[in-house]
Amino acid sequence: MDDFTTIAVGAFFGNGLFVVFLWGCRRWMSDEARGVERISTMALVAIPMVLLMAYLVVAG
Repeated sequence: MDDFTTIAVGAFFGNGLFVVFLWGCRRWMSDEARGVERISTMALVAIPMVLLMAYLVVAG
């Protein structure tokens, strides 16, 4: 990929993953999630970061 495409893909997916990450953090901090819901919320927080790191490793 050229530099422009890499930046565009990174911005598109990076912003979307960041929104999911923030939503997961907000839900984790609220009292509405308990037990198994906390585990699934932890996945909402962790998965975007893992995907972003994997993309950076592959693209780099």
